[in-house]
Amino acid sequence: MDKQAERPPRRDRQYVRQAILIISCALTAIFYAWLISFIVGFSLGAVAWIGIAFLGALAGFFLSIIL
Repeated sequence: MDKQAERPPRRDRQYVRQAILIISCALTAIFYAWLISFIVGFSLGAVAWIGIAFLGALAGFFLSIIL
């Protein structure tokens, strides 16, 4: 007999994957913002904060895909 038919169906953990993706993007964005602002002495404008957070979120997205 087919062993595939005997096994219970595997659950798709879509919400878990989405939560991991969001959390990794947020944490990486916060880390990048903190690191760069620490290097330049916390004298950044709003556009710089948004740009750094975007790059950090993008890096978190790629990290979550790779890992």
